[in-house]
Amino acid sequence: MIRKFWNVHERNWDELIDFFLYALRESKHDSTQFSPFELLMGKKFSGPHFLQRSSWENNGLAEHELRTTSTAKYMQELTRKLQIVRAEAVQNDKR
Repeated sequence: MIRKFWNVHERNWDELIDFFLYALRESKHDSTQFSPFELLMGKKFSGPHFLQRSSWENNGLAEHELRTTSTAKYMQELTRKLQIVRAEAVQNDKR
């Protein structure tokens, strides 16, 4: 995928690489069935468009949840999600 990107954009790859990496990191990979972002962060990718839409649809609920969740609770939940995602990724990679 990277080689194809470079071949198509030989002259300006350096101007576009950030957008390419953004797309690559949020895309689900066939071998693990997760995106690299999801494996690293333990949650689905929430880009700017997703967050804006979520805010409109839920009347600012996302912002409220971010303000009211304690750091310790967030870290516990993140650790739990990372353990689940890692276990599933390992199983998917064995297939």
